[in-house]
Amino acid sequence: MNGRICCRLRNSYAVVRLLSQSTSHVATRNVKRRNTTERSFEVKNSPYISYPKSSVTSMPQDNVSKAFQAQLEASKSVIRAEIMEEVMKSSHQFKQPYYSSKSSQIAFLTKDELEKAQENALKRCSDILQGESVPRTIRPDIHSVEDCDPGLAWLYESPVTFVDCNEEVYDGDRYMVTRDVDGTLAHEKPSERDAILGCFFKKPGQIFPPLKFLESDELFSEMLMSEETDKESILDVLPLCYDVDHPVFQKRYNQITHEILHDVGLIDKILFSRHFLPMVERALVDKHLDMSLLIHHLNDTGRTKIAEHIMTLVYYNDPRACQGNEKFVPGQLFLYNGGALKLSLDRRRAVKMNEDFLKASLICDVDILEIKNLRVVHLPEGKSFIVTFKDHKIAKQLHNNGKGSCRFYDSHKFECFPVKKEKGKEKTKK
Repeated sequence: MNGRICCRLRNSYAVVRLLSQSTSHVATRNVKRRNTTERSFEVKNSPYISYPKSSVTSMPQDNVSKAFQAQLEASKSVIRAEIMEEVMKSSHQFKQPYYSSKSSQIAFLTKDELEKAQENALKRCSDILQGESVPRTIRPDIHSVEDCDPGLAWLYESPVTFVDCNEEVYDGDRYMVTRDVDGTLAHEKPSERDAILGCFFKKPGQIFPPLKFLESDELFSEMLMSEETDKESILDVLPLCYDVDHPVFQKRYNQITHEILHDVGLIDKILFSRHFLPMVERALVDKHLDMSLLIHHLNDTGRTKIAEHIMTLVYYNDPRACQGNEKFVPGQLFLYNGGALKLSLDRRRAVKMNEDFLKASLICDVDILEIKNLRVVHLPEGKSFIVTFKDHKIAKQLHNNGKGSCRFYDSHKFECFPVKKEKGKEKTKK
């Protein structure tokens, strides 16, 4: 017999199973797809779909400072409250991810019943928007040779796999080794571990084998490029196919995040879902994405408070922002890359003033008469301006109270930072 013998060890007994000849595809070949319509990735109506908690708790957390984590959690609470407030004001914009009931009826409620219904609605909304964080840790490849015993060579005609089937063990830590026909004892390869786990340790709601378009780079790229694809549904089905620390999960999640945060239409759809905050948190911690378009869109749609908190996190610990006890010069603004803005000939003729003054007023969206003084600074990134305003509040608002911010004009991004006080001058003044 050329098959593999799989021994599932639990305490003092073993269950022996014969698997197919190809060990790497054992689960794929033996587990047939049943009811393919039920396996569709349109699962966004599921009441609660969450990432496997065991995977998250068993993995090391992202290496971020405690101060940044505290700032992140505080900002997430504010952003969640802002979204909830908008949802409750305009509930028609919010997609209910709950099963619709045929028995639903319109009822007349008393004042007390109405208040209780509103409290329940707020709680439902809070549960949906909570969103669990998505760690970026990828599981290690533990495939290695443990031992080699020539005395056991050819004792069996097929390899023997030993698997710990204790239900309390996290799958990533589950002991799983194979004794080959030549006596070599080795830990299973990741693909073989996935196949065995999918066959014998299938979790409730798990989709195994994973959907084909998630396995194929070509098919997945086509799905992302298609306007008919519901990206939110892909995010719903992804944790049902893979654990969070699976390399495929990490790769696909990054691809979807990049696609959504660079598309204004997709941002509006994902904003009122449980995926928005985890995606923003992931992008801020990992720093693999440019958040400029998201911040710009939030400002354009009147969600300035959300944009402000995201900007604060984007420029957290930026050396150009004020850190610790550093203070900024009141009324002054450091406008980076201001020279990138190109002015038309008609605009320059209409305003008979310095061209740099006009650029600064357009970028900062203030009247040109509000600018008291302007100094040009040439940096490797390009021509920049140090702008002095007559009203100190304008500068403070533009550089986000010393924390740093960005503005957009004519498809260009301009970063605004404070002008820091020099320590030597500050001491002499005292």
